[in-house]
Amino acid sequence: MKAKERLKKVWGTTYVAKREWHPQVLKSLYLGDLIAIAISIFAAHFIRFGFVNADLPPVNVWPLNLLDPSVAPIDYIFLDIGMIIIWWLTLQVNGSRNIRVLGMGTDEYRMVTRGSTYFFCTLVIVAFFLKIDLTRMYLLIAYPLGLGLIMIERWLLRQRLVQKRLQGYSLTRVMIISDVPTGKHLYKSLSGAVASGLSPAAFYLPGIYAGTTIADVDLPILGYSTNPDDIMQAVQENNIQMVAISNGHQLTPEQMRMLGWRLADAHIALIMAPATTDIAGPRMHIQPLNGLPLVHVSTPHITGIAAPANRAQIAHGTERRQRGAL
Repeated sequence: MKAKERLKKVWGTTYVAKREWHPQVLKSLYLGDLIAIAISIFAAHFIRFGFVNADLPPVNVWPLNLLDPSVAPIDYIFLDIGMIIIWWLTLQVNGSRNIRVLGMGTDEYRMVTRGSTYFFCTLVIVAFFLKIDLTRMYLLIAYPLGLGLIMIERWLLRQRLVQKRLQGYSLTRVMIISDVPTGKHLYKSLSGAVASGLSPAAFYLPGIYAGTTIADVDLPILGYSTNPDDIMQAVQENNIQMVAISNGHQLTPEQMRMLGWRLADAHIALIMAPATTDIAGPRMHIQPLNGLPLVHVSTPHITGIAAPANRAQIAHGTERRQRGAL
């Protein structure tokens, strides 16, 4: 069954989908990261020391230097286990396993790289202040090997997740709140990026004339009221898992704020989708200002061979519009 057919079957009934795929994906990430980290750490230990255990250099900082090594021996096996646990926890804390970054984009890989790098930098700094002379080869093997294995494991899990999403599984049901033109554009954008897992499930047109429909879009319109209570009722009755708010809605700032709190209390994700199209991501910057997120769009700088061609294209388009006006 194709993705669209499966989704229509789910949406066309009273079936209430659960987020059963979240725990399954997270379990795979937990296990995959643990295996990749353990392989890299133990491989570094084997390459550096073989099958023989090695004691860590004594700690020359009080009060750790008062410990009797015979009573509390600290060796590289102890360090191996500690590194595996802390490295794994670091990837959890820095958000690299957040459902939002899985399946599409580079945020997941960037967070994995950043978390792993921070972990090893912290390890080196702590060893320096504790005056522990760690074997450099051990660290030089563990870091790149572990990072590479985690990247490969994440890529394989991503391919599996994307394949399931293309089949209509592991999707997040999104309700679009906007006016008709903007909502239709957002629907097409989300529908063209199935790998992201954001699947449009319904529209909500607050403040729009009751009975308004959206042509060429086979999705239900759940309501037209601007009351946050009515919007939340539509969200809960239709098992909406994420609300995407774009331009053109008639909600006041107070209603927006109230709706945001209601969604947060219900653990329903909220995203803002401004109608800025055909703009590259690096040109957009968000600046919080007194509780208001301002989206800055920087001026494009075109240099080199592309600059004259771009100016000629703009001039040609302007000339055609002027002729059309005449």
